[in-house]
Order: sequence, then structure tokens, then C-alpha cells
Amino acid sequence: MVFISGAIFDIAGRRVTIVIFFLLGSLSTIGFTLLAPSQIGFTVSRIALACSMAPLVTNPFINDYVVAEDRGKATGV
Repeated sequence: MVFISGAIFDIAGRRVTIVIFFLLGSLSTIGFTLLAPSQIGFTVSRIALACSMAPLVTNPFINDYVVAEDRGKATGV
């Protein structure tokens, strides 16, 4: 999902993509409680949560707010 997120950021834009993935993450978190009796539903919610959080940890806004010389340091922090 991390490799795919770069293409999604380029196609849809970073801010729109972040909002969509936050919404997907919140819906899948709600799905944990609603679908907990069903093993398949719980697993689908868990996978959706993992897929929605992977692009968020790739630091998509580093390019917008940090100068090119300090991007490695900012990503590390």
C-alpha cells in the first residue's frame, strides 16, 4: 500500500487523499465494533484500517513544509 500511495497522492492530491484515508480509517474502526461477531467482517475491517494508515505514515506533507536540504532530517523526526 505504501508504493501505491505515492501514485494516489500524485493523481488525487495529498490533502484530498489524506482526508479520504482518515475517513476510511474511522469507518473501519467503527466496523470493528459492528462486525466483531463475524470473523470475515472483522478481518475485512482490520485490513481496511491497515491499508488506510499505511499512506499516512509516509510523511506526505514533508515536500510542502520542509526545504529540500532538511527533508531527510524531517522524515526521521
